[in-house]
Amino acid sequence: MATEQTSTKWHLRSLIYPLIFTALACSIPTFWEFYHSKKIGAPFGTSQMAIEQNELWERNYECSKGNFFSIKNSSDMHVGAIVCASGDVLLKIERTKSPAMFRWVGLKTFSQPIAFNEIFHFAYADTGPACNDNAGKLLCQNRVAPGELLRRVSVPGKGCHDETVDTYTGAVVKRRVPCDLTCN
Repeated sequence: MATEQTSTKWHLRSLIYPLIFTALACSIPTFWEFYHSKKIGAPFGTSQMAIEQNELWERNYECSKGNFFSIKNSSDMHVGAIVCASGDVLLKIERTKSPAMFRWVGLKTFSQPIAFNEIFHFAYADTGPACNDNAGKLLCQNRVAPGELLRRVSVPGKGCHDETVDTYTGAVVKRRVPCDLTCN
């Protein structure tokens, strides 16, 4: 009977414990991603992309104050872009009756494989004429908190609005209408 218990303990030490250790070691990246996602408020699995988006906002802050060149596609979406001297591109995708979404495409992105269909699966450009009627003019832009940017935009014939952009996700998290046409 003592030999049987020793045999069972030997199996535990040589098989079960290494399996438990391996499972715990393999879960470290998952816990790391969970921690970073919660820390910056990004959906699970997107923290690296969110951190890169925030870095691109920081690096191209002055460039992002420019006016968007926009086109309207057949799905009634406005797709606008600002191309910065750094080679980075800021995209603005605006659906009718939905807040705008912003996404940076960094120049270094093209040296890394990326699934564009997952990021921009809803934005399709059309061969129609270019239009800037809905693009609006950026009056001013300020950082209001880490990861948040306040943009004051004037749209011809529609007045102006303030939009708060989450620089990690590119989402307009708050939109306030009307606004003061002057900037502080």
